[in-house]
Amino acid sequence: MIGYRPTGLRVVLEIGTVVVSTLSVGLVLTRRTRPGGRTLAWLTLAAAVLATERLTVAEPAGVRMLAICVALLIGFKAVVGTADLAAGRPALPTLRWLGFALTWPGMDPAPFERRGRNRRAPDSRRPLAFAAAAAVAIGIARGVWLETGNAWLATPPLLLGLSLGLHFALFGFANAAWQLAGFASRQPFAAPQKSESLAEFWGRRWNRPFSELMRKTLYGPLAGRGLPDAAMFAAFLLSGLLHELAISVPARAGYGRPTAYFIVQGLFVLAERRWPSPSRARLRTWLGILVPVPLLLVPEFLRTAIWPIIGIS
Repeated sequence: MIGYRPTGLRVVLEIGTVVVSTLSVGLVLTRRTRPGGRTLAWLTLAAAVLATERLTVAEPAGVRMLAICVALLIGFKAVVGTADLAAGRPALPTLRWLGFALTWPGMDPAPFERRGRNRRAPDSRRPLAFAAAAAVAIGIARGVWLETGNAWLATPPLLLGLSLGLHFALFGFANAAWQLAGFASRQPFAAPQKSESLAEFWGRRWNRPFSELMRKTLYGPLAGRGLPDAAMFAAFLLSGLLHELAISVPARAGYGRPTAYFIVQGLFVLAERRWPSPSRARLRTWLGILVPVPLLLVPEFLRTAIWPIIGIS
């Protein structure tokens, strides 16, 4: 997979240094409330992402994407940690915070404040099933490519397989591990196929970590001031920006397309609020999600970061 092969050991060490530095600053900032702590957390996040982007400027798209995503994940842990401290919540013990920052995709430290007994045994069979389904879907994508030579025909099963493998298998195993350790974690992606509205899909089922982040940093404060529509649009705009960092920046192409997709989603959610209708709710929800998806399918990103996974060069 040439898109994921670093140009040398030096860049790996440099990226590792940024990650360790960001993690260390986040750990310090989340030990106790301090003046300007939240501002420092945001500045740490921005510095980590900028440094990572600059260090990987000559790297393949896959390396750039992974490095930027890790910088975002670690940096945002400091942001939510300082937000919780400002709200009066206790700091996580050091080792627990490091585990939260490094192994958990979610953005809410609260479930990890205390260890208890779960009412349900951790379910590791479901992540295994998702992992198997992901392998099948990626295998189908590879077969389609070999049979047809058409990368676009192979793209739907490939994207499906990658989503099943990351969002539902890998994150599912992480959830089961934390539950086994006695913490009340929740699935980061919770049966999105059951969504009856776009608001339900984006707010409660698809990517709960992002929803948690928004409640603590952007949507919650704005909605609390009586600006729910502005809060909702701000959340979708930030989602667009984060997808620009994960898609357009690594590919060096397609700028503005991810943001446009999430602006469309924001308009659709606003329309749901203004003109609710229970008729064919699930069908309308999925049409709203999928019809604009070509905005996210940046050809250069697919060519340099996605297709190489199944050997398309």
